[in-house]
Amino acid sequence: MNTQQGLARRIHKAFDKKPDPESGIIQGVRPLRQGQPHLRTFIFPSLKNRGGIPCEGGLEKEAALCFELDPTIDEYRGQPFKMEGPKGAPIVPDFAIRRGHFYAVVDVKPKGQLQRQSVVERMRCIRQALGAIGIPHYLITEQELQQPWLQIRRRLRRGQGVKVPKSTAHRLLERVRLAPTTVAE
Repeated sequence: MNTQQGLARRIHKAFDKKPDPESGIIQGVRPLRQGQPHLRTFIFPSLKNRGGIPCEGGLEKEAALCFELDPTIDEYRGQPFKMEGPKGAPIVPDFAIRRGHFYAVVDVKPKGQLQRQSVVERMRCIRQALGAIGIPHYLITEQELQQPWLQIRRRLRRGQGVKVPKSTAHRLLERVRLAPTTVAE
């Protein structure tokens, strides 16, 4: 199941998926269902992916916001592929991101979960399998996603869809280049 070529192919294939025509959602390999006890799911609307990305919990939603606003990330997918984990149990990473022809895999975990041996084993297994094919694996916790950056990202997201005429954009760029300024200005 984890042959190097097979794993690379599954990662590439995740980005071939298009949004469902009816729902507009880009569903991963492990469908996330709403209504599960103690688990909140969100559909993150993504301009970058031209569809909604299902997220399991608030941390994944905040990570999706980071990916959406990062100009170096071309696309990202939630629950992108399945691979064999420790003891033969399947593992589904939280996200795959694409930057041009380069790929990376990202897992989002609360810092407290990183103390659990089963989580440590799964993350080690993912990192080793991906490292063998030259794909980096990143682990993000709530510390990287929290204040003050969260507040800034949310404000930037509000203005993301605003259309600005080219003449206005050029004037704004000239103003920014003259001297440092605040986001509010």
